[in-house]
Amino acid sequence: MQIELQQNPKRYSYSENGVYTISAQSEAVGGVKIKPITIKKDTSKVTSLEGLLDISVRGLVIWIEDLNRWFASKDLIKDLEDSIESNPHYTYEELTPILGAKMGKSIPILKISLSKVKESIEKEKVKGSFAGVKEVKWSYGSDSDIVGLLKQINWTLSTDFPKPKDEYNIFDLNLSGNYSVTTLPITPLDENARIPEGVLASNLKTINDRLVQLRSDFKSITDTFYFGKSNANSNTSYNVIASVEDGDDFSVQVVTKDSVMVSKVDTPSSQLADVQSKAVESVSNTLTQSSTDLAKKISANEETLKSAQAGDTQAQDELRRQLTQSQQALKDTNLQLLERLKAKGINI
Repeated sequence: MQIELQQNPKRYSYSENGVYTISAQSEAVGGVKIKPITIKKDTSKVTSLEGLLDISVRGLVIWIEDLNRWFASKDLIKDLEDSIESNPHYTYEELTPILGAKMGKSIPILKISLSKVKESIEKEKVKGSFAGVKEVKWSYGSDSDIVGLLKQINWTLSTDFPKPKDEYNIFDLNLSGNYSVTTLPITPLDENARIPEGVLASNLKTINDRLVQLRSDFKSITDTFYFGKSNANSNTSYNVIASVEDGDDFSVQVVTKDSVMVSKVDTPSSQLADVQSKAVESVSNTLTQSSTDLAKKISANEETLKSAQAGDTQAQDELRRQLTQSQQALKDTNLQLLERLKAKGINI
């Protein structure tokens, strides 16, 4: 479609060599003509357009500075081609100046710097490695692969262009994890009040196996989310529209298990152990009481014996005193008898 000049279109003419001639008057006045001026494209800055933008992106030119490539919609390119001979003002290119005033570039040019895009991608790659992301298909693939980038540009500048999907791969954690410990076999204590060694060893192995799995999975998680590295040998791919409101359903079925101890029930072996413990405690208490009672009795008997011994000593002393007195009395009586007999002249 030709974009026509709005004022004095007849004063403009175009030659095949790309020169525009502009007259300040349509005809001579009083035999005097004002010399027309000429303008042309700045050949050092002439660029060609690639019609890769969507037709919904109107009136705009995209310049990817790093690649020096220029893009526009096919409709805009067609309008420029139709208007080139009649309207030098409708252009994205620069024309030679008039009295120092710049001419041309009436169509906006949006400049994009890929260096900033590349820098942002490298930063996001580092962040992704700490989130279990294996790889991302970025909008900018390489200098020779900008299809995704153009789609992103079209979606950004248009209200009609569909939003591109995001493509990425995420490492599967592949947790070895069945950490649940099923009911362990419990065998009552044997005749020697011991747990069978075979049963104990089997139960300890079951618990240890779960701990090994748990530690292995915990290491995988810390390696991925703390150190940004993963040894996973599988991954899941996604091709989705990033949106918080709608988009494809890309949910993945995840099954988790959790457990918590809510009560403890005595096992046969622990019940038997409790009974035996109570029996031992009862016997121990009985023996202690008996020992205490016996000690008290022995102490009382010792006191009684001491008292008896003390009393016996006193009785012996008294008996000895009386015997001594009796012996002395007997001796005195014998002397008196001898004295009487002697007095009567009887000598014995």
